[in-house]
Amino acid sequence: MILKRVTAEDNSVAVGGDNVGTIINAPGATFQLQFPIATERSLSTYLGKIINVIADQQLSVYGHAYQRNVTAEVQDKLDFNYITLSDHLIRTYTKYFFILDKAYKGVEQSNNDVRVLVRFSAGSIYSRVLTSACDEAGILANQRIEYSRNHAHPLIEAVKKQMIEDVKNSHAAEIDPTWIDLAVSLLIADAVVECDVLEKNPNVTPS
Repeated sequence: MILKRVTAEDNSVAVGGDNVGTIINAPGATFQLQFPIATERSLSTYLGKIINVIADQQLSVYGHAYQRNVTAEVQDKLDFNYITLSDHLIRTYTKYFFILDKAYKGVEQSNNDVRVLVRFSAGSIYSRVLTSACDEAGILANQRIEYSRNHAHPLIEAVKKQMIEDVKNSHAAEIDPTWIDLAVSLLIADAVVECDVLEKNPNVTPS
């Protein structure tokens, strides 16, 4: 519905449209406007957007200020599976490890075993994916490790795809897919580093 134009003459006050605020009519006299429902909804929406922008900025700050150093043992694991430090998954992990660790510590306030459970879940998916891939390719049991090494990247992607599906099928389905992708990537990279996903060199003794 379009309303007629509202005008004011001879020191009078005219209010039209979805206005918000305080109108000064004369010295010492004020006219209060109530916040309409539409304004409250808009404010809530924009506050959410602004908070997300700030969160994105903080993510960037954390990423550049706190990075995980790659130990010799981790480097050997990556080398064994033909994964370089320039690989996108590893670069993302080292960059945002601080946030991952902080998130884990937060959840650990109510579940001390959360890291073990998440890594175990990733490892279980990896084992199933590897077994399925080896069966399809006719790979013998004594060739599994070599097969895994030569197919590390597609195996990681297969594990990632399954974990994302698991998340989307849970109560977290409303989360933006971009954030799910990033979060799962970090969890899988952590599982790789902690030797729950992919194989490690059997000739190397853990330090």
